[in-house]
Amino acid sequence: MNEPKALAMASDIHKLLLSAIKMLGRDMEQRLAQQNMTISGLQFGVIKLLEHHNGSALNEISRMMMLAPATLVPAVDALEKNGFVTRVRDSQDRRRTLLTLTPKGHEALVEVHKLNRSAALVSSVREMGPDACTQLIILLRQLVIHAAHHSGAEDFLATVQQYAPLKTILPEDNLPSEPDSDPVAGCPHNRNHPSQTNE
Repeated sequence: MNEPKALAMASDIHKLLLSAIKMLGRDMEQRLAQQNMTISGLQFGVIKLLEHHNGSALNEISRMMMLAPATLVPAVDALEKNGFVTRVRDSQDRRRTLLTLTPKGHEALVEVHKLNRSAALVSSVREMGPDACTQLIILLRQLVIHAAHHSGAEDFLATVQQYAPLKTILPEDNLPSEPDSDPVAGCPHNRNHPSQTNE
């Protein structure tokens, strides 16, 4: 692909990804507000993560969400103030403070799970159908793998696979190919890459 076309396509992909993220984030905020839930999208992200990793330390949550601890501190403080989470000392290491969901936090998860059925993303997936969505997942995964390679962020792939593995089972013949001599032409990974395990 020539340089002008690559730049134009990269710009379009960047705009579309940002637009999708902003629209879906706004949709989440609106649905939370409709249920009179006093939490932001970021705060819900923390609660959602604790659903599967309850008792995690802030630095662990930071790594799983790929956000700086300083970004999460205000969100966690607000969650604790409003009774959704509590801080407890690690019984094995008193220097560590762990975050755990309170009964109110678990109740919030139940309510949001109900809301997810009407989420804009879920509705869009239904309308697009399984074939289009499977292809979209394949292409997005390839984009993430290439972006991680070219930005030196391969460790992010391992983090994502460990804490947020893909739930969609993709056909073997649609998986990215073996390493190519040209890292741009072929996917820069192999079958043992963290992003390819436990799918």
